[in-house]
Amino acid sequence: MKKLAILLGTLLTISAATSAKEVVPAPVVVEETPVQVIEKEVIVYRDKKPKWKPNGYLNLEQTYYGSTEGQKDTYFQNWKVNPEAWNSYNEYMRTQLQGKVNLTPKQSMDFRTRLYQNTHESKKYASKQDQLRLRYYYKHGQIGDSKVYATSRAKYLKIGTGRGLQILEYVLEFDFAKYMFNNEYIKTTRFVVGPSYSFTWKDTMAYDSSKLIVDKYDRKTSYGYTNSVGIYFQWINQLPYGFRTDLEFDTINYSMGSKKGVYTKAEIVNGKGVGKLKKNCFTFPIKFMLSHSANLLERDKYTLSWYVQGGYDRYTFSSLDSFSAHREKVSKETYGIKLQPSITLNYRATNFITLYGIVGAEYRNWKIISQTDASQWRWQPYATIGMRTSF
Repeated sequence: MKKLAILLGTLLTISAATSAKEVVPAPVVVEETPVQVIEKEVIVYRDKKPKWKPNGYLNLEQTYYGSTEGQKDTYFQNWKVNPEAWNSYNEYMRTQLQGKVNLTPKQSMDFRTRLYQNTHESKKYASKQDQLRLRYYYKHGQIGDSKVYATSRAKYLKIGTGRGLQILEYVLEFDFAKYMFNNEYIKTTRFVVGPSYSFTWKDTMAYDSSKLIVDKYDRKTSYGYTNSVGIYFQWINQLPYGFRTDLEFDTINYSMGSKKGVYTKAEIVNGKGVGKLKKNCFTFPIKFMLSHSANLLERDKYTLSWYVQGGYDRYTFSSLDSFSAHREKVSKETYGIKLQPSITLNYRATNFITLYGIVGAEYRNWKIISQTDASQWRWQPYATIGMRTSF
């Protein structure tokens, strides 16, 4: 009996242990649906650089010059100037057509024509000032690894009727502006220096440094010519509050190889110059101008602006005495000082056409330019209407 009890107990223990085990379900295999990746082309749109094309502007204007302050009506009598006349050029008009064309990214040309009209039949001087100026520029670009930029500039200038006075000039400009001042107070926009060469010829004596007039006294001076070499220099700075300075040597010249009659050594007989002739002459003309510009009013298509400039225009030192157009002696040192304020009203008719009107006056020592005598300054008012179009 004891053995039987032990056997039953053992069977009961094994049965309880078997029932206590967890039932683990068989693993379920889930088949994943394959993912299809479809690649699409991505198109990136970039702004194309616009194709370069020639561009420029044209500007046409008509200016009327009034009578100089204190000026007498009659000043020309048998080619003799009234001693009391401050300015020989009064009450006349000037038509000016000016434009510029950028031919290629490196080449450009500009032109300017000036035609003068008398407003009084008794005055026959205006056409003697007619001018034609053509200039061509070629940008050579940056020189090596430096910050210096080189530009060639060629100029043709004709003054007066007939053959008049004509000038051919070439300047190789090197711009060092990147090396100059550039901060919140002063910014150098142009610092140019370079060699120059000019050839000048004329069929009559021209001119007085303030205004160009023709001397018909001495036909022996006809058809003179001059070769000149020199150095050109210009320094332009932008200052705060709309101010700007412009210092220019245009140009330091040494004239050489002149035909007889171009330069005259000073010799005075009865107050008049006589024909002691000399071929070589050194000149050093300096121009310094301070200017200021500001917008006074802007409304819709209208803009009212202010502009004023003043300074030396120009101070010239010469190694020889010279003579004015009326054969009065002019000292080796001459200068002109001017102040020229103006107000301009612009009307933007379209995106490409602007109409404008200018009212201003010029204050300067018009005729008396010798260093020891230049002490009289007078106002001359003027008014301009014009149109500018760009393309």
